[in-house]
Order: sequence, then structure tokens, then C-alpha cells
Amino acid sequence: MHDWWYARRDVDGDGLCEFGANRAGKDQARGESGMDNAIRFDNQTLVGPPDGARSLDHAAVDLNAHLYMDKLRLAAIADAVAPGDAPALRTAAAELLVQLRGGFFGAPDGWPRDRALANGSHALLNVSPGCEGFAALWAGVPTTEQAVRMAALLQSPAHFGTPVPFASFSASDPLFAADGYWRGPVWLDQAWFALQGLRRYDALVPLADALQAHLFAAIPGLSLGNTEPLCEYYNPLTAACDGASGFGWSAAHALLMVTGGR
Repeated sequence: MHDWWYARRDVDGDGLCEFGANRAGKDQARGESGMDNAIRFDNQTLVGPPDGARSLDHAAVDLNAHLYMDKLRLAAIADAVAPGDAPALRTAAAELLVQLRGGFFGAPDGWPRDRALANGSHALLNVSPGCEGFAALWAGVPTTEQAVRMAALLQSPAHFGTPVPFASFSASDPLFAADGYWRGPVWLDQAWFALQGLRRYDALVPLADALQAHLFAAIPGLSLGNTEPLCEYYNPLTAACDGASGFGWSAAHALLMVTGGR
């Protein structure tokens, strides 16, 4: 996976990867992220050779956070089966961490954002905060100071602190849509990323516990004794069920929340 991504998804060779699509359009590139219609992709464009691997024109904060975690976990596996490979993987993880902390966290509100390819500007994507930042928190990318600033937005009603917490996009943005798929609704897998991330920082564990209790109280299927099936995603203002009902990854992540599984 490591070699595949860097060969095909680091168009400018700066060590930070982008979502993309091989000889396909922007819809496939956005779909590769799993966040098909997220607002972050509205004004991104495909770059690269038309007959080969193409990428969106911003390095993705969540993708690179996952690749950072990938290196750490591969190093742990290497400790057991190929100890000679572990140091290089940990060195690569440490180098990527420096890029993540320095390259994605420059917005005034402290929330990490996708970053333009190395074209001289290195500009951060000029959109309101989105749940792609949850993955960075989960991976332990932010410094403690950066994590505290992120926690403030997770609690803020103007951002992610909606009546059902962990909206997928800032609630005060004009493009926020409570029933808009990845443009506002709450996804339990994304909530889990945020909760696990908060629990990496000792000072933020009480906040994680409080937000999880709020989430479980707000969603009927998570309430004690309630047998409603869990849904694909939820309206962050009303807790109305959206998408598919009886959705597997919602149930799986609710179980992880209850058991503390990682």
C-alpha cells in the first residue's frame, strides 16, 4: 500500500498524497476518499497526465494521517516479522508527522485543512472545517496545543457541536446541509475517529466522555433499551435517520465506542 499510494497519489513528489482516479473523472477521485460529495472537493480539480494516474490538486489531511498511522503499524508488525525494516518505517512516519503538523494546521481557527500542491503557495483549502480533520486527531497528529484548539471547535455549536454532536461540516457555513450526505450529517464512524483522537490527550479525555454520552443520548438507537436499528448517517439537528437502515459500520463503531476498542 505504501509504494502504491506514493507512486500514484503524490503527483508533485512532495511526500504528501492526494485522492485521485486512474484515467477517470472527478467523481471517482472524490469517491476514493469515501466522502463522495464533501464540500472540500467542490472546487478541487484533477491534475496529472490524462492517460495515467490523476490526482486532485490538494493533498488530503485525512489520507496523509492514515498513511502516517500505516507506517507506525507496519513498523510494529516489522518488529515481529522483519525487525530490520522497522527503523526505516518509523523514520518515514516521523518525517511525515513533521509535514502534517507544519503543513495542514496553518488556518486561523486551528483546524487542519487540505493543502494545495507544491506550486509555490502551499495554500490551505479555503473552506470551513470538515470531518476530514477527525482522522488527524485519531492518528495523534496534532500537538497538544493543536489538539486543544481542535477540541474547541468540536464543542462549538457553530462547527461540530450540533444537537447531535460530530456534524461532518461546520454548522454555521452557508453550504452546511443537515440532510446533505457528507455536507453536514453525523456519521458514527467519523464520531469514533474524533472520540478516539480526543482520548489520546489526557486533558481531553473528560471531553471525549461527555461528547460520547451526548451522542448516545441524542441518537435513539444508541439509548439503553432502545431497539431501533442504527442508520447510515443522522441529521445533526434532529437525529432523524438518513440513508440505509441497519447499517453495519454504524453498528460496528457504536460497539467500538462502548468497548473502548481501537
